[in-house]
Amino acid sequence: MAKKKTRSTRRTATPASPKGGVDKQGSADKSAAKSPEAKKAGKRVKKAASKKAAGKKAAAKGQAKASKRAGRRRADWKHTTYAAIETWRKANHMAKYRMAELLGISNGTYHNWASGRAVPSLSTQRKIKAVISAPATSAARPASAASASPRAAGSAGAPRASETLRAATELVNTYLQTHPGKLSPDRFTSLVREVLGAVS
Repeated sequence: MAKKKTRSTRRTATPASPKGGVDKQGSADKSAAKSPEAKKAGKRVKKAASKKAAGKKAAAKGQAKASKRAGRRRADWKHTTYAAIETWRKANHMAKYRMAELLGISNGTYHNWASGRAVPSLSTQRKIKAVISAPATSAARPASAASASPRAAGSAGAPRASETLRAATELVNTYLQTHPGKLSPDRFTSLVREVLGAVS
């Protein structure tokens, strides 16, 4: 009986894996990536990217503000002029800070008008025109002072006079009680005047 011929198969040997099944080249690459130099380089790249993004954001924000300022309507001297304000102020012998008080603005704002760095709004210009068009006797006072009527001033002064008189009376009575029979009419009048002068 003839023997059957069997076909032999040759197996190609596969290269043995390194210890632990990890490629040496891959391990070296990972080790290099974890090195301090690589970490520093990565941080530098991230920082540069962050700065670039922040710069773009700031530039866009600044451009938006510039566009807003450009689109905003700038006020001009229409109802009056700074020269007219200064002419009125000098004619009334008024200091600049007093003029600022009269117009209800800060001293810095008044100086900004003078230097041209700022211009009052149109509504403010109308108010200024009303002030400098009024007679000096009534206009050259701050709004708070102008609003106080003579009657209000009198009513405010009345309690003060009453308190002064009461204090003088108490002082004179105390003196009379402590010095009985030692005060002539002239001396009494003089004492009252001294006391009133001291407490008024």
